[in-house]
Amino acid sequence: MAEVEQIEQILALFDDAMPEDWYRKMDAYKVGFGAVLRVLAQNGGKAPSGLISRVLGISTARVAVLTKKMTAKGIVEKCSDERDARVTVVRLTEQGIKTACEMKDTMYQDVGILIDKLGMERLLEFISTSKEIGMIFKERKSCCISDN
Repeated sequence: MAEVEQIEQILALFDDAMPEDWYRKMDAYKVGFGAVLRVLAQNGGKAPSGLISRVLGISTARVAVLTKKMTAKGIVEKCSDERDARVTVVRLTEQGIKTACEMKDTMYQDVGILIDKLGMERLLEFISTSKEIGMIFKERKSCCISDN
């Protein structure tokens, strides 16, 4: 069993080691505007809202909120499917295409820097360890206080 001193040491190291900016950037790429842009770019610049919902694992209501905000920013436009007017299709605008390309370029540059600075082996080991940590807590289903 882990000792209190070990636990406190790890907590202190985690606090110093967490690259919060990187995790925020990755979160934006996996959820939110960045994720919607990624799905649209992977699907030729347009996709039904339902597909976006399924791919991202979020509700259609959440997709509607995101696309409403993105429409207001001029990144996407919404229209009805040509074959089924009940289906909403989300399409990248010119600004959205530019934004998606910039986002992808930035992500590739950032990961390239990580590979160059840390090396592929260390980075893969970090990812493997992170996955193991995630699985431990997924299996444990621990109760924690969250601001979400």
